[in-house]
Amino acid sequence: MTTMGKLIPGLNSYPFSQPLEFDLESRPATAAILPSFDEKVPPEAKAIFEGALQSAKTRSMGSTISDLTKALSLYPQYMRLLNYLGLQYFNNERYDEASAAFIQALTISHKYPTGLINLGSTWNRQGKYNQAVAVLNYLVNAYPDFTIARLPLADALTRAQQWDEAGEQLRIWLADKNLDASPRAEAHLLLSRVLVREERYIGARAEIEKPLRQSPTGPTCPRPGSCSPTSSSR
Repeated sequence: MTTMGKLIPGLNSYPFSQPLEFDLESRPATAAILPSFDEKVPPEAKAIFEGALQSAKTRSMGSTISDLTKALSLYPQYMRLLNYLGLQYFNNERYDEASAAFIQALTISHKYPTGLINLGSTWNRQGKYNQAVAVLNYLVNAYPDFTIARLPLADALTRAQQWDEAGEQLRIWLADKNLDASPRAEAHLLLSRVLVREERYIGARAEIEKPLRQSPTGPTCPRPGSCSPTSSSR
């Protein structure tokens, strides 16, 4: 499975299964003020950051991070940059540095949804399951419409062996009629694990079969155990 480990690259889009534009009507309440943080960024810092974004795919990670830290030295409150810096560290398995970058972003705005879900996903990757559960629970309670946080929360809950709570989050997630096929398939497979723990084997098998019936040969049927936390760079 791949979705549960993905991070959110920025304020304007988040490829959880694939890139999606924000639905302005369902954005978390504080998200509307986030662009105001960018308005305060000095032009020089913004130019360095945008240059790093454009060249990230053709340059080494070290060069990209060097540019990012240079821009950050010009404006330490650059929340979007801190999130992107965290992504660079995460994608290179430098999880301590990734979580530090996300935490620094959250010190600027502790209700920054992107930073919250990325921090929770990073802690989950580090095996800090209870901490991941705490931050992701806070996120879904603060922003009930921020539904993409429920799948990584359910994943963290299963790893923390909080099976009942995981099942509850997965059922809420699956009740969303607008859910794309790939994350829906992942949720069914994760729910099957929960049901196995509850010795509800018939129900577990039914959950496994649901994504297969929806797309028996397509790419939306993730292989159990194939979770690989990856993320696009933009």
